[in-house]
Amino acid sequence: LMAASRMTVDYAVTACLCVVQGLTTLQGLGFGANYLDISKHHAGLVTGVGNTVATGASFLAPMVAAWILAGEDTDELESDRWRRLFCAFASSNLVGLALYLPFCSTTAVDLREGDDELERKVKTS
Repeated sequence: LMAASRMTVDYAVTACLCVVQGLTTLQGLGFGANYLDISKHHAGLVTGVGNTVATGASFLAPMVAAWILAGEDTDELESDRWRRLFCAFASSNLVGLALYLPFCSTTAVDLREGDDELERKVKTS
């Protein structure tokens, strides 16, 4: 996004935004597995809460964009307003990354832990 805000060629900006959008889909792979780490038996509930928060952010983003792009300073160039918008959204991604990194892990989780007792109860009934 930061590179796109500095480009002047339309095709380069479009290509940069396509690459950013393609890479954005990869972030779901990173945090999606951590829902199981947080609570393996209630991952659906945790996923729902996480998606609700994300939907709220998606609801607010167009309003924030409109506020930034409207700008009260009429002497300001439109490209400067777009640059400010891209910087704001890039900053929000960096804040999210800073909050996520201390808590993420790559340790494998045994999802079957505690399920053996349930299997024994099912077999004996």
